[in-house]
Amino acid sequence: MAEAREEPAMAPRPLDWLNGDVAALRAEYERQRTKALPDNVEWATLGGVRVLHHMAGSSLGTAIVYFHGGGFIVGSPTTHLDITAGLARETGLPLYSVDYRLAPEHPSLAPIEDGIAVIRHLLASGADRLILCGDSAGGAIALAVEAKLATLIRKHVAGVCSFYGAYGLFDTPSLLEKGSRAEGTDVDCVRRYFALATGGMENPYGISALAKSSDVPVYLMAAGDDPLRDDSLHLAEALKARGRDVRLSVVEHENHGFLHGVTTSPHASDVMKQVAGWVNALSKRDRVIDEG
Repeated sequence: MAEAREEPAMAPRPLDWLNGDVAALRAEYERQRTKALPDNVEWATLGGVRVLHHMAGSSLGTAIVYFHGGGFIVGSPTTHLDITAGLARETGLPLYSVDYRLAPEHPSLAPIEDGIAVIRHLLASGADRLILCGDSAGGAIALAVEAKLATLIRKHVAGVCSFYGAYGLFDTPSLLEKGSRAEGTDVDCVRRYFALATGGMENPYGISALAKSSDVPVYLMAAGDDPLRDDSLHLAEALKARGRDVRLSVVEHENHGFLHGVTTSPHASDVMKQVAGWVNALSKRDRVIDEG
């Protein structure tokens, strides 16, 4: 009797980020990247918005609200589960990954409105301080949510953290020199994402919209080999010009999306530990202020 042969793993299909049908891109991206849920993660609905809840240790009233990447058009909490699980594990905080509405069906303010609805629900349910985080397009969404919050709600936001964010710049040296059509990170692809995200309306994710005065500290992480590297550098300058407390970290020799390797790459794991240190320091500083 012949031995059964193991079928080779299906190779990921190349994605046409510039011309591909968004629904098809979305389905294939989910197929390639969706992760199985671990035991301490479950779906929930907060303020009418679906979230993936990472149930970490004692929160002491602090939680992370996370926005996944995907160019505003693809992705979900399950495609970015590796990043959010790593962040929840390293901080020891509960984390809520927002399954926000995607473009082009829901352009412009829809993801921001979803984030604000989740924040309102968490505050009404007993949370007293929140850290907003996101990667790539989700990093821009996290910053846009903070910028749109009412003053009384913003005082509960202890910080905003954006990993290799995209802020609508199309002529930076990093994008022109390092952009990749195959990876969906060249000028034309990035233009497409923002055109679909805004639907022809004003861009709430651009530097001019995000560089607002606020007491909320910001952590910007850029990857040294990332075509979007210069977006973070320009935003850091604009925020500092507005008097913001900004920490800029450029992780050399890494490319866009490198935090997906947090469980396999010692370098990515070390970077996540640094982020967790910043997050936890904010939580402790806020508690001292609150208790004092």
